[in-house]
Amino acid sequence: MRVVERTLRVNFESPEAFQQEYATNLAHGGVFVPTEETAEPRERVRVEFFLAFSGDRFTLAGEVVHSIAPERAELGAPAGIAVQFEGSAEMVRKRLEPLCAISGAPAPKPTDAGRRCAPRARARVSAQLTDRDGDVDVQT
Repeated sequence: MRVVERTLRVNFESPEAFQQEYATNLAHGGVFVPTEETAEPRERVRVEFFLAFSGDRFTLAGEVVHSIAPERAELGAPAGIAVQFEGSAEMVRKRLEPLCAISGAPAPKPTDAGRRCAPRARARVSAQLTDRDGDVDVQT
């Protein structure tokens, strides 16, 4: 198992901010951490959460699945690191249920039965395919 060397921090100033992040990301097994830092895909990290409105802290370990460097953030997306937590989304939800109660809202009832899922979107990217001899077959 790889050693976790980096800790990313996320602060929630209000219960509403935590509830929103829980419903959109945390309950599905991940989080996007706005930061100027960069990370390599599959890098293991810890994400430390601080709920300023209650004084609670918790940490979840995970793996980097996407990183947007500051120089690419100029294209419209915020700079940061997307992390998928270890374990199933259902395990993450069970760990966070007490914090949902502290935030003053009931935990949303996800419909994914514990599987991680995200809406699919079309993406168009430039690509060039070459055969084993290095000849270009297709370029889009």
